[in-house]
Amino acid sequence: MSAGNELCFTVGLLAAGLLSAGNELCFTQARALARLERHVPVRGPLLDVGCYTGVFLDVAARAGWPVTGLEPSRWAAQAASAKGHRVHTGTLDTAPFPRGSFAVATMWDALEHYADPVGELRRARDFVRDGGYLVLTTMNIDTLAVRMLRKRWPWYMRMHLTYFTPETVEAALGRAGWRLAHRHGYGHVVTWDYLLLKLAPYWRGGSAAGRAGLRRLGLSHRTLTVDLGDFMTVYAEKLPG
Repeated sequence: MSAGNELCFTVGLLAAGLLSAGNELCFTQARALARLERHVPVRGPLLDVGCYTGVFLDVAARAGWPVTGLEPSRWAAQAASAKGHRVHTGTLDTAPFPRGSFAVATMWDALEHYADPVGELRRARDFVRDGGYLVLTTMNIDTLAVRMLRKRWPWYMRMHLTYFTPETVEAALGRAGWRLAHRHGYGHVVTWDYLLLKLAPYWRGGSAAGRAGLRRLGLSHRTLTVDLGDFMTVYAEKLPG
């Protein structure tokens, strides 16, 4: 998908009912797919690792990709399956797919949840055909925002087991049999209300007043893209062997 077609694609998703006000994740995933199609030269079956309730599966299937999901949460996997997607409940080490089944694997905000990220990257490699691609997003802690906020950076969470810089994620990919092909920032589409809510620890009093003002003006659910450089999208090609 070219940059010029990204807006048309989003409008098409709106018409199909996949994007709506209040469903900001769909907007984020639509932009992610548009960029994936710009930077990944292969097409074919796509595996979304950690697909949750299938939002990216919805968006990619609408764009013509044959999609399969993998999700450890039984509830979320059932929700994705209920929309007609092929979803396996489990993890990469329990997935029943034959080796080399997919042209592309995606991991949206998943790598930081693994205690052994290199092992997970190796397992993902097994399911991707030669010349296929892995596309993932994860946090980049080598940024001004992280250094300035330090312990107050909101993504320091117990559920996040590993953190990366551009150099360390490239090294992890290389150890797992992938070649870094491209990297860029990753913006999240959020509502103004959500943004002000997250700013509450840093803007005492102002956050609540701002949210109240937005509600009075009917602007709470207007969206914007937030990209502080602390997230990155990484594209990697499977190395032979």
